[in-house]
Amino acid sequence: MREWYESRSFLELKNALVTTTEVEITPENTEAIANLYRKTMETDKNRELSLDCLSTLIDISKKVDWLSEAIKAAGKEDFIWSDQETFGLFLGNFPGKKLPAVLALTLETKGTEWYADLAIDLPHRLWKSVSKVLEDANLGDDCLIERIEYKFSKKQATADQMLWLWKSKLPAETKERLITHTNLFIIVSKPVIKNFIKARRQLIELISNNDKFLAFLLQKGDKKKVKSFLEHVQTYGSRAGIDAKRMQLRIADLFPNAQKDLEKNAAKKRKQAGPTIDMLITSPASYADYQGKLQEVNTELPENKIQIQRAREFGDFSENSELDAANERRDFLLARQAELTKILDEVKPFDFSEIKIEDTIELGTTVKISADGKEVTYHILGCWDSNPDEKIVSSGADLTYKLYGKKVGNKVILPNGKKAEILSISPIDKKIAKIVNTVPGK
Repeated sequence: MREWYESRSFLELKNALVTTTEVEITPENTEAIANLYRKTMETDKNRELSLDCLSTLIDISKKVDWLSEAIKAAGKEDFIWSDQETFGLFLGNFPGKKLPAVLALTLETKGTEWYADLAIDLPHRLWKSVSKVLEDANLGDDCLIERIEYKFSKKQATADQMLWLWKSKLPAETKERLITHTNLFIIVSKPVIKNFIKARRQLIELISNNDKFLAFLLQKGDKKKVKSFLEHVQTYGSRAGIDAKRMQLRIADLFPNAQKDLEKNAAKKRKQAGPTIDMLITSPASYADYQGKLQEVNTELPENKIQIQRAREFGDFSENSELDAANERRDFLLARQAELTKILDEVKPFDFSEIKIEDTIELGTTVKISADGKEVTYHILGCWDSNPDEKIVSSGADLTYKLYGKKVGNKVILPNGKKAEILSISPIDKKIAKIVNTVPGK
């Protein structure tokens, strides 16, 4: 049987390394690796296979530099590290146990600047390994912080960067400067690709259920911070699946002083709106949509259980990023399941076309107003109903509070500060009624 350094391909080398417990680092062995690269076709499969072998060689030899020399001697740097984006996507699917060795090889071969540019755009579950490699090389996280700050300044930050920033040991003033309500909600409102979905979900989970994070965002109940936060939730929350009313209740529970301010604002809105509109009803279509969200969670939970079982097979739980990610996902799913189950029990589906409209604006009303010389028609529906394209407004929207209880001819001040007049009030438009009463599959 050939020795590992006599292997004629990376596949043969991988098999040889299974029984190899010691590696002698010599110029000849370094050249053997270089020759393997020279003979290997440049395919994604061979790149993955070669890095698998190199990670094993690094673990056995406890050295990185000789393999870096081999890659450079073979002129294969571009084959492995074509660009940060491509290599980053590759690392997102690379086995977690072998990741630190590949990252160490990357740092040794490409240098700190290239490594840092790569690192800040990796999925958050890999950042623990990123920092460990920097630490082992006697480098700190300064190179990452500088780049993250630039991303935040350009409104290009990601959920992965936000999570790292929150969990880092950076000074509180640095975190407060970067983790603003605007930055946070811009990030959670953006769609992301597969490898980055987990971080976005974890960030939404922090906002929705983590008391420490919420206390940080609100500066322990500061009146201005609470107002700003709730405005952002109202604007962006629906895109991220964050329920505005539930957030108000959480803030009230955590900060009694803030609760007084919330009650004052609610009373002010009720006074402006007239009759109460705190009815927990929504259209059949919106209710079915939330049922679908719960079904998605219920479907994913068994899959997550399998992921946890598979991740445990990697061993070494302290360095098992797959297990960390799977456990965090489980916690999010269970919390989301409980939340959706609760609100689906509280809110009831309702056909708003059944409401008999008289002379005042209420839920189930189509309203035409005039503002700035332009006529606009709105449809006032339930707590989960919002569709800007169709001018459907939910019961909890600021516009609803401004219009509710008003009659034809009444003048109102809209949420944007503009003056408007009520031109007509009628039962819900038939086209809109069909949209909100249509449940897919029924």
